[in-house]
Amino acid sequence: MTRRIGGKIAVAAALVALAAMVRVWPLGSLGSSLVWLTFYPALVAAAIYGGLAGGLIATALACAVAKFLWPLIVSQPFVARPSDWLGMAVFIFNGAIISYLADMARTGRISADVMRTLVSSVDEGFCVIEMIYDEAGDAADYRFVATNPAFLSQTGLTEALHKTMKEMVPDHEAHWFETFGKVAKTGEPVRFEKLATAMGRFYDVFAFRIGGEGSKRVGLLFKDISERKQSELELIQTAHYDRLTGLPNRQLFQDLFGKSLSRAERAKQNLALLFLDLDGFKKVNDTHGHHAGDVLLQSVAQRLSANVRTGDTVSRLGGDEFTIIVENCHPKHVKDLTEKIIREIEAPFDLGEAVVKISASIGIATYPDCGATQDALIQMADAAMYAAKKDEKRRYRFWRPPAVATASDNKNPI
Repeated sequence: MTRRIGGKIAVAAALVALAAMVRVWPLGSLGSSLVWLTFYPALVAAAIYGGLAGGLIATALACAVAKFLWPLIVSQPFVARPSDWLGMAVFIFNGAIISYLADMARTGRISADVMRTLVSSVDEGFCVIEMIYDEAGDAADYRFVATNPAFLSQTGLTEALHKTMKEMVPDHEAHWFETFGKVAKTGEPVRFEKLATAMGRFYDVFAFRIGGEGSKRVGLLFKDISERKQSELELIQTAHYDRLTGLPNRQLFQDLFGKSLSRAERAKQNLALLFLDLDGFKKVNDTHGHHAGDVLLQSVAQRLSANVRTGDTVSRLGGDEFTIIVENCHPKHVKDLTEKIIREIEAPFDLGEAVVKISASIGIATYPDCGATQDALIQMADAAMYAAKKDEKRRYRFWRPPAVATASDNKNPI
């Protein structure tokens, strides 16, 4: 910083000295009323080179030369009469104005160069769009006014300049036009992440109005974050879904079951939890190998999902254990669904290398009859499932308190 200021002072001093020398020799015949014209070229040059600081330094040095050094060189001083002081004041005022204007022009040029370099070199896409409104005043489309080099890699849109978005992507969603139209009308910048379905890309976007009130132009700084979103989705999938079957895992089951209970409580509706364990799965695994066991689990998951309603939830807790959450259900529907699932599981499975047959044991706990808490219902359904395993005639059991569980319950589990 000190070197830069020193350099400006040195250049300004050299220019003023040169002006003074020119004044002494070739321009010595000029009258005193024109003496300050000698220093104006030096002032302008210093202001252009050094900005505001250079121009003001040149102005001050010119006044010092005229007042103190000039009488040492020539017999006729620069500042001799009261009117000469007025000339100095005018020169100082003009010097300040020239220095300020030169600095503004110089700074503006530098800022524009910096902005162009920044926009051209960043990895993010940048564009300026001009909103197009329909007769009702609603944003209907926008035109690309300017783009940076990264625009193409971030959008895949070639030759977009001066074209409208609908010309480039006819099916582009209306909410994009609405969002950018609001930015143009209100002047309030927004940042958001959103999927551009028609473009098949997920974007992180910062939108801001360019110009004052009434401007239709909006600047967009954006980046394609599809890979990041895909990674996030895979992490969520790994954390909450069973890798083999794609069903919700134990952790997600706990969360979904809690939400289902809350809905049932608010709506005062029945809910059933089915615990299902495969009978004969270990034999398939031991006889045909783990790959056949994996294929069998995938087939079971498909059959379970295909036989429940849209709002019901099938989960795999691990091993050969599955659960089904049945919301807003009548006891007869639960009984019919359970018997249907048992028939589906007992149907042969073609594993490619072998055709196998297994069965299932199912325990059922219902809300609000069996309990009101998540843990209690899970324990009851699990206990009923183990009771069903002991019953060779019937493969499913509704949970009943031990004090009232009798042989008649086995014949009529509802």
